[in-house]
Amino acid sequence: MVQNTSDLFSVESVLAGLKRFQRSTVEYVFKRLYLDSDLALRFLIADEVGLGKTLVARGVIAKAIKHLRETLGEKHRIDIVYICSNGSIARQNVSKLNVAKGNGFELTSRITLLPIELSSLNDSPNKINFVSFTPGTSFDQKSNIGMMKERVLLYKMIQTPWHLKGMSALNLFQGNVRDAGYFREQACQNWDINTDIATRFSQMVCSKENAKLRDDFEKLCSQFQRSRKTVRPSDQRAERNRIIGNLRAILAEACIESLEPDIIILDEFQRFKNLLREDDECSKLARRLFDYADTKSNTCARVMLLSATPYKMYTLSDESNAEDHYADFMQTYRFLERDKNRQKEFEELLIEFRNILFSPKQAVSAQAKEVKNRIETLLRKVMVRTERLAATNDRNGMLKEVSSSSQIINSHQIRSYVALDKIAAELKMPNIVEYWKSSPYLLNFMDDYKFKQSFNEAVKEQKFCKKAINEITDCLSSVLLSENDLHSYNLIDPCNARLSGILKEVVDTGVWKTLWIPPSLPYYQPEEPFRSVWNSNFTKRLVFSTWKVVPKVIAIMLSYEVERRMNALFSKDARNTADARKKRGQLLKFAISEGRETGMPILSIIYPCSTFAYYCDPLQYYSGLNTIDEKLPSVSDVIKHTKTQIEKLCSELNLPETPGVVDESWYWAVPILLDEINSKKDSQLFDPRISDKWSCRDEIDEDTTQDEEDKDTSFEQHIKRARDLINRYRNGNLKLGKKPDDLIDVLSLLAIAGPATCALRALSRCYSRDPELMNNQIIWLNAAQVGYAFIGMFNSPDITAMIRGLDGTEPYWFRVIEYCTKGCLQSMLDEYVHILRESLGLIDKLDEESIQAITTAMRESMSLRTASLSVDSIDNTTLQKKGRFESFGRVHFAVRFGDEKGDDGNVVTRSDQVRNSFNSPFWPFVLATTSIGQEGLDFHQYCHAVVHWNLPSNPVDLEQREGRIHRYKNHAVRKNIAKKYAPLIRNEFKGDLWEEMFLCASKEYGEKFDDIVPYWVLQGDSYIERHIPALPLSREIDKSILLKRSLVAYRMVFGQTRQQDLVEYLMSNFKEKEIEAMSEQLKIDLTPEKDNGCFSGSCNTR
Repeated sequence: MVQNTSDLFSVESVLAGLKRFQRSTVEYVFKRLYLDSDLALRFLIADEVGLGKTLVARGVIAKAIKHLRETLGEKHRIDIVYICSNGSIARQNVSKLNVAKGNGFELTSRITLLPIELSSLNDSPNKINFVSFTPGTSFDQKSNIGMMKERVLLYKMIQTPWHLKGMSALNLFQGNVRDAGYFREQACQNWDINTDIATRFSQMVCSKENAKLRDDFEKLCSQFQRSRKTVRPSDQRAERNRIIGNLRAILAEACIESLEPDIIILDEFQRFKNLLREDDECSKLARRLFDYADTKSNTCARVMLLSATPYKMYTLSDESNAEDHYADFMQTYRFLERDKNRQKEFEELLIEFRNILFSPKQAVSAQAKEVKNRIETLLRKVMVRTERLAATNDRNGMLKEVSSSSQIINSHQIRSYVALDKIAAELKMPNIVEYWKSSPYLLNFMDDYKFKQSFNEAVKEQKFCKKAINEITDCLSSVLLSENDLHSYNLIDPCNARLSGILKEVVDTGVWKTLWIPPSLPYYQPEEPFRSVWNSNFTKRLVFSTWKVVPKVIAIMLSYEVERRMNALFSKDARNTADARKKRGQLLKFAISEGRETGMPILSIIYPCSTFAYYCDPLQYYSGLNTIDEKLPSVSDVIKHTKTQIEKLCSELNLPETPGVVDESWYWAVPILLDEINSKKDSQLFDPRISDKWSCRDEIDEDTTQDEEDKDTSFEQHIKRARDLINRYRNGNLKLGKKPDDLIDVLSLLAIAGPATCALRALSRCYSRDPELMNNQIIWLNAAQVGYAFIGMFNSPDITAMIRGLDGTEPYWFRVIEYCTKGCLQSMLDEYVHILRESLGLIDKLDEESIQAITTAMRESMSLRTASLSVDSIDNTTLQKKGRFESFGRVHFAVRFGDEKGDDGNVVTRSDQVRNSFNSPFWPFVLATTSIGQEGLDFHQYCHAVVHWNLPSNPVDLEQREGRIHRYKNHAVRKNIAKKYAPLIRNEFKGDLWEEMFLCASKEYGEKFDDIVPYWVLQGDSYIERHIPALPLSREIDKSILLKRSLVAYRMVFGQTRQQDLVEYLMSNFKEKEIEAMSEQLKIDLTPEKDNGCFSGSCNTR
C-alpha cells in the first residue's frame, strides 16, 4: 500500500535543516520549475563552491515530490534520475538526496541494465525511485563493450530476433572474461526481462537501418567458433568491440523510453558538458531523456543542473585553444533557455553591455544599470548563484594576504643556480630559472621532465666532458643530495628560498612536536608542546604549484626534516637506514612474556571507561571566564578537581590492598571495576568476539602475517585476564597487591585524557549528554575502536622517539597519557566529531550506521600510512644515476595530493584518504598539490592558509584555489566563533557545545546575512590566509598585483567575448578605486529574487 507523503517524510523537516539562503534558493527554484506561468523546464543552481548545492537539490526534491503527489495522485510513479561523472559519488549522493530514506527505492545502475531492473522501479512500494547513472557507462555506449552482465543481457535479448545458434555468438559476447564456462553458465540462467523493452529492442535490431550490423555480426561469428583464453588478434577485437558497442547503443535507446523521469539532476555537469551539445553522439540519447514528456499525465521532466563552475569563468587571450568563456557560457544558456526570442534578446543585451563598458562616460550611467538589470532578469529565469563573498563589503570574505620576509636568497642557492645553468647550457636547454625558483635538488627529484630526461641521456652517452663536470664540481653539493647526510639524519640545506620559508613558518614553530592541531576551544590551558602552537594560531597549509615536482619536494623535504628532529630529540646518534628503523620496536603492544600479559596497563588507554567519561568530564571545569585565552584553568587545576572525584569513586569499590610489592594491576583494574559497579549492563568484555571487534579485525585477510595473528591472540589473552578480574570481583575473592603511590594521579589523567574515554564522551555528547549514552554498547564499542587506533599512531618509531625525547622517563604508556592531557585531547575530539557529523551528512541521524561512519572516519584519519616517494641517487663525481635512495622519500607530516605507494611498492594511500586525513586534526599538516586539487574538493576543516607557490595566470584559478578552504564552518570561522561566543554559554551548554555556539552566532547575524555569516564568514582574529612566497625583486610581485586587480574587474566582463582585452582596457583607463566602485554597481548578481520585498533569509519558507 502506497503511503501518504506526510507519512514518508516531512518537507518542513527537510527544509529546517537548511540555512536561510539555501531555503530561499529552494523556494525560488521550485517556483520556477513548477508554479510560474512561464515556468522553466531546465534550471541551473550555480552557487559558489562549498555552499551546499546538493542540500538545495534535496530541498527542491522534497517539495517536488509533495507537489507531484498532490497534483497527480499517490499512484503516480516518481522517478528522480541523478547523473554525475563518478559512480561512488553517485551512490553517496543518491542516498543524501533520498528524502524518503527507507521509503524511497534507490538504484545505482546503467541504462542498458533497465530490462532486468525496471520491475524494481515499477514495484517499489511507495512509487518513489532514486536512480543514478554515470555518462560514461550509460550514454557513451559505443566506446567500449561494457560489463559482463550487460553482454549476457545483450545475448539473451538478441538470441531470438537474430536466430542465434551454436556457441559462436556466446564466444563473441564473452569479451575479456577468461573463464568461458562461467560466462556460459551466466548466459543459461533465467532472467526476468521487461517485455516492452525487449519488443522495442527486437524491432530496432531487425530494422533495415541495422541490417548491415547484423551481417557484420554473422560474419564475425564465423571467426569466434571456438572459445580461447589467449588474446585474440587486434582486428578481431576491434570489430567485436565496434559491434557490441553499437548493440549497446541500440539497447540504451530502447531502454530510455521506459524511464519516466520527473526530475533529472546533472551534478557537476561541467565534467560531461558534451551531453548539452546538439552535435554530440552521446547527447542524442541524453536529450531524449531530458525532453521526456508523459502524455497521460501531461507532465514534462524537469532538469536541474548543479555546478559552481558551469562554464569557463574567465578566458585569457593565450587560452584560445582551451574552452572559451563566451562560447561555453552561451552553450549553457541556450541549453537552459530554449526560447529562441529570449536567446536573441540576451545576446543583444550582452553586446550592448560590452559597448557600455568600453565607454568610460556611460559605464556608471543609468543606461548601464538598466542593461545590467535586464541581463539579470533573463538569467534568473533559468539560473541562480549565491556567493559567500557578497557577505562582506570588499568581497574578500575573510581573506587577507600575509606578508612574508622568509624568502631570502643565500650563496648556497646562487651556487645551485650556477651549476644548473651550466648543465642546461651543456644540454642546450632553455633558461631554467623558473625551475630553480620553485624547487631544489632538481636532478634528484624530477621525474618526467624533458630537462631530466635530457640530462640522463647525456650522462648515459657520456656527452658531459670532464671540463664541464670540473666546472660545476664546487657547486654540486648545492645541486645533489648526499646519501651519507641522509643516512646520518644530517641537516639538509633547503637550497631554495621558498622551501626555506615554509620550513621556517611551519616546522620552526615547533608544530612537529604536536600530533594534532590544538583545539579551537580548549577546556583548560594546553601545555607544551601544544601551548606555543595554540598561541601562534597555527593552521594547516594547503600549497598549490604549477610544477609537478614541487608537491613531491615539499612532501619529502618537510617530512624528512620533521623526522630528523623527532629522532634527534631522543638520540643524537639516530640512523636513517632500513636496518636501523627495523630495530625500533613498538612500545605499546599486548605481548606475552613467560606466560604473563605484559601489556595490561596499555588496556587502560584503549578502554572507554563510562564512569570516568561521565563523572570526570574536563568540560565541567570550563566556566565563568570572560575570554577563552585568559585565565583558563591550568592542567594542575583540572587534575586537582579530578583527583577529588576519583578518590570518591574509588572508595565505592571496597577493594582493600595487600601489603607488599606494588601491584600495577591497579592502573587498569580500577576503570574496569568502576564500570562494573556503576553500569546497569554487563561488560562488553564478555563478548566472545570482542577482541576482533575492538581491533577492527572481524575478518582476517588472506595476507595476514603470522605476526599479526600472534598479536590478535595476545590481545585476546589480555582481555581474558580482564574478564577473570571481573569474575573474581563478583565472587568476592579478588585480591590486588599494594597500590602504586601515583595511582590517583594516573587515574586522573586517564579520566581527563584517556583516548578511548575521550572518544566515548565525544561520540555521546554530539547527540546528548544523557548518562545512559555513556553505557550504550554501540557507542562504547566505537569509542574502544578509536582508542585502539591511537595505539597504532603512538607506536610509530618517529613519534615514539619524539615523545620519549620530550620526557624519557618510563613507562612509555604513561608518557602517552600525559601527552594527551597536555594536548587537550577531549576538546580536540569534541570539535572533530562535531565537524564529522556534519561533513558526513549525519546531522539528523542517531543510529548504529552513523556512529560507525564517524568512528571509521576518525580511525582512518589517524591511520594514513607513511608513503615512500622515489628519489634518484646521483654520483657527485660522474653524475651517473646510482639508483634510488633507500631510506629517503617517506612522507607523513607533509604529503602530496594523489595516490601514493609504500616501501613495498603497493599503493598505500589513496587521494580520498589523503584528503580525509588532511581534513582531520591529525597529520599531515601540509598538503601540496597541482591544479588537480584546485577544483571540486574541500580542504577547509583544519586549514585556513593557502600558499601560492607559483601564481596562476588566470585570476579565477586564484579564487578557486582559495575557495578550497573558504567554506562552511572552516577552521578560521570556528576559531572566531570560539573566541566570541564560548564565554557567553559556558554555564549553559547542553550536549554539543559547538552547536550551541553556532546557534548563538546565528541569532546575531543569521537573518541579516542570510546565514552566510556566521557559517561561512565571521570576522575576527583568524582569517583565510593568502601566502605568496615571492622572491625579492621577482616578477611574481608585479604579477600578484595585476592578478588581484583583475580579480575585481573580471566580474564585470561576465558573458563577454575577449574578456582579457576588456579587463585590460578597464584597468588602463580607470583607477583601482573606480574599478571597485564600477564592479560593485555593474557586477551580475544572480541571487534568488526576494518575494514581497523581504530578505530571502527571513521569508516564510512554508
